[in-house]
Amino acid sequence: MSRIVAKHLVGVWPTNPWAATFYVDSSHGSASDNNRGEYHKQPLATLNQAVVNAAAGDRIIIGSGHNEAIAAAGGCTCNKNDLDIIGMGHGARRPTFTCGTSTAATFLQSGSGVKLRNIRLLCGIDSLVTIASFSGAHCLYQDIEIGSSDASNYQPVNALTLTCTRSIFDNVYGYLPSAGATALITAGAIDECWFQHMQLVAHASTAVFNNTATAARITLVDNYIASLNTTAKPCIIAETDTTGQIALNRCRLYQDAQTGWITPGKTDLHENYGVNDDGETAILIGTPSV
Repeated sequence: MSRIVAKHLVGVWPTNPWAATFYVDSSHGSASDNNRGEYHKQPLATLNQAVVNAAAGDRIIIGSGHNEAIAAAGGCTCNKNDLDIIGMGHGARRPTFTCGTSTAATFLQSGSGVKLRNIRLLCGIDSLVTIASFSGAHCLYQDIEIGSSDASNYQPVNALTLTCTRSIFDNVYGYLPSAGATALITAGAIDECWFQHMQLVAHASTAVFNNTATAARITLVDNYIASLNTTAKPCIIAETDTTGQIALNRCRLYQDAQTGWITPGKTDLHENYGVNDDGETAILIGTPSV
């Protein structure tokens, strides 16, 4: 991985001038977790080791083409605050983390103030409990893909489990086309979290985005969410007492139904549109205010 390219990438966002930078790239011939990881020609082999070596506030750059297998609960754990974790590459060349071997295998992110960008999180075994669990506060999750490993179409119970607060999810793409998952995103008490520009498509038995615990002041805005379950399971469920706003979303049910796209709890609905499997013109979701 070019040092020039890496410097150009991290310069796009405000950075800590005192931060150390660690490099991770399993595809590099000199990659080893015995390296210190601060020289791009002697990178670390795993993100897990980079987190161990880094201090709060440091930067971790993951090389294009990096692949990391996660075989146990917390097999990759990001538990330090204020880390800036940046994946290089595009499409399938983005850093890829695949949970397999054990149904308990999980990518865990519990640090606060973490920026996690441009990675793929994949399921590599059927009935995986969850691919990833995010619990840190004040985090940014951006350009993240969630789904099945390319050759398998394995289905997790939950793809992404959230108990984080005051965090932003931007441009998250999730795709689980076959039956088996309860939800693509299962969200607990996600107070003041903001979800935008997501594309979530799943055959979920409960809902594609399922908020299971009371949360305050959440925002889901400008997302496309499609439920592939032919029994018309909702695209979005907010818990009964959850507050916030659900606005400008496009929802699709794969059944000839005219209701049921969103279960809003106590959130405000602002100009969300729903369409059914017949491909009819989308209609406004909810009862208009009078």
